[in-house]
Formats: sequence, structure tokens, C-alpha cells
Amino acid sequence: MNSPEGNAPRGFVAKILALFVERAGDPAPAAPARTSALRSAFTLRGEATPLLAAAAALTCVGTIILLWAFVTWGKEAESRILSPVKLPSPAETLEQIPSLITERELLKSTLWSLRRIALGFLCVVSIGLPLGVLAGAFAGVRAFLTPPVLFLRYAPVAALLPLTILWARGVGEGQKVLFLFLASIGFFVHDVASAIGAVEDRFVNTAATLGANSRQLVVQVIFPLALPSIVTSMRTVLGVSFGYIVLAEVIAAEYGLGYLIQSSERRGAKEHIYLVLLVITSLAFCIDRGLAALERWLFPYKQGSGR
Repeated sequence: MNSPEGNAPRGFVAKILALFVERAGDPAPAAPARTSALRSAFTLRGEATPLLAAAAALTCVGTIILLWAFVTWGKEAESRILSPVKLPSPAETLEQIPSLITERELLKSTLWSLRRIALGFLCVVSIGLPLGVLAGAFAGVRAFLTPPVLFLRYAPVAALLPLTILWARGVGEGQKVLFLFLASIGFFVHDVASAIGAVEDRFVNTAATLGANSRQLVVQVIFPLALPSIVTSMRTVLGVSFGYIVLAEVIAAEYGLGYLIQSSERRGAKEHIYLVLLVITSLAFCIDRGLAALERWLFPYKQGSGR
């Protein structure tokens, strides 16, 4: 007589995923009466159309630029609300783009920063993913990992900088990657464990009834169902890495976007600081949107996966 583990598990994955897709495809509750797009956008928990959302975002950006131009208006420093030393005008900032690209080697510094971010991200995913899955699946592992995860989530990130110099025995590339790793790993392990724990019991119980063992439950049922949330967490970790790259490159970096900001603050054109900040946020936004598109393609059944 064949054992349940020999035959039943072959079909339980398909049944579980079919149940999940069927649940995702359930008809939504009837929507309330249609209201105007503008009124809906300013209604509690209402939604804005893509066109209205884009218009609102552009209006915000335009308002910021106009306010920036207003407080820096004037040829002489004495006639401005804010002096050029504190805040250059938009025109003065744009004039410094050629020097940032040529004299300061913007492209080379960008590639160095992207390399550090990519290495830190790969370390976070390769170590944090299995730890998060185990912590979400087994209460004993979760209890064991809770102290270091809490420490890394709540410790001041700047305080980790001298520690990474000690642990990496210097201020080379290893120290910078280690800093980005420590700044993100706690959040990623927590998010992965939460995604694993959020998988509904009915999927697990159905697979167990069909003969799946613990390993099969984790690998073939729980992990695939939690994967969309895990990918979203990966996007968050990548954004965190972009936010900390300036701090990672504050010490002994010859190239990097953070190095450009630090050197511009000390002896370079102050306009370069604002331009590099714009480069960092633009890179992070474009990469996030690319990953969001990939997420929508991989998991079309996930509601709001590209937000």
C-alpha cells in the first residue's frame, strides 16, 4: 500500500494553489454608488484615478519648485530670503550639472554606489530569507532570533558605523557592504517572518490532510503563498539601502554618491549636494518601479502589488 507521502503530496500543491487563485478571483463586494473622481480622492479611504494622482504629484513638485525659486530670487545675496550659501536657486543648481558629470565623475561614483548597494542587498536576501522563513514557520526559531532582530531594527544606524569599522578591520569595501547589510537585515527577517506567518491556516491544513510533511508544507505551500509579500519586502530593503548609502560612504570612500555629497559640503559646489540627492532618489524610484512591474507580472493575482 502506498504511503500518503508517496502519492498524495504530488497533488496537494496544485490543489492549494488552485484554492489560492480561486480565493484571489472571488468577486469583490458590490461597490457603492459612483462618485466623481475628485470627490472620491478627498473622501475617507477613497481612491484617486491614475490621472488625478499624477496631476496631484506634479502639482506638489511644481509648488516646491516655485517656493524654492521664491526664497532664492535675486542676483545679489542680500536681496534673497535665503543666501546662495544656504540654498542656491534652481537655475544655479542646473548650471552645475555639467561640472558634476565631468569634473566630479558622476557616472563612476554612481556605479560604485550601485555596486555597494547590490552586494549589501544580495547578502541581506541570501542570509535573511532562510532565517525569516524558519522564524515564520517555527515558533522556537522565531523566539531564538527575536533578540538580534529587535536589536538591529531599533539600534541607531549611525552607531553601527564604528562597529563595522572594527569588525571589518578597516574602512574598505567590506566595511561599507557590512554596514548596509546590518542596516537592513533586521527589517528583512522580520518582514519575511511576518509574511510566512500571515499564510492562512486553511491552506496548511488542507496540504497536511493530503499527507504533506513539515518540509513540504514550508517549501511547497507556505513559501510560494508568502512569496508576493516577500518580494515587496525586498523592494523595501532596496529602498532602505539607497537611504543609507550616504552614511555608508562617509568614511574613506574615493568614489560614490555619498562621497560626492560629503566632499561637496566641505570644499565643492553646494549645488552638487542637491543634484546628487536628486540622482539618488531618482535611481531608487526607477529601480522600485521596475521591480513593481516585475512583481505585477509574476503575481498578477495579487491586489495592489505594484503600489
